[in-house]
Amino acid sequence: MKLSEETLKVLKNFAGINPSILIKPGNNISTQAIAGNIVAEADIQEEFPVEFCLYDLVQFLNTLKLFANPVLDFRNADQNFMYICEEDNIDFKVQYTFAKKKHIVYPERKPVMGTPDISFDLDVDTLATVMKASNVMQLPHIMILPDVEGIKIEVSDAKNPSSNKFSINIDGDAPKDKEFKLIFKTEVFKMLPSNYHVDIVGNKVSSFESDKVDYYIGLDPNSQF
Repeated sequence: MKLSEETLKVLKNFAGINPSILIKPGNNISTQAIAGNIVAEADIQEEFPVEFCLYDLVQFLNTLKLFANPVLDFRNADQNFMYICEEDNIDFKVQYTFAKKKHIVYPERKPVMGTPDISFDLDVDTLATVMKASNVMQLPHIMILPDVEGIKIEVSDAKNPSSNKFSINIDGDAPKDKEFKLIFKTEVFKMLPSNYHVDIVGNKVSSFESDKVDYYIGLDPNSQF
């Protein structure tokens, strides 16, 4: 079994959410932050034949780089390991041991979203601009706020009203004449670059859905709706 470049990008992204992962049989992979505030899932082109756990996903991805064309051999999966082999030389291989499931934090079920109160589209360029502003200005929060023309995304320090601020207006569906302050910690924005449709339910949970990966992200408890 070979892993595509697209799948490798997803796994690298997931490693930034949780260093460990449980992979189930099939072509859907998912992960959950240890704190429980981020869940991500993706449908990939490969189909895994067995369930297995990787304790250090970054180490696994780096091990693949030892090979020019790595393939995964699961024929010994019942012995709690797989082989990583060179495609044209199966004698050049690494025996890679699986972790125990009880040592892995993983999503037990897909998050259930209620009826969204706020919805908008977040394109790849706007997302990149927001993340660049947060990094350059070293600001800890990304907020969704009402605006006369729709919705405003603001990068600032929610705990410091006099902090520097970056903002950008976007189109979206939100309750009219209602004040809200929906706060995300900048550190939870771990999405791959893509165009996303965003739904937010109250001041609790949000979904960022794309054609690559879907993310479910909890809001900061100081959010107001």
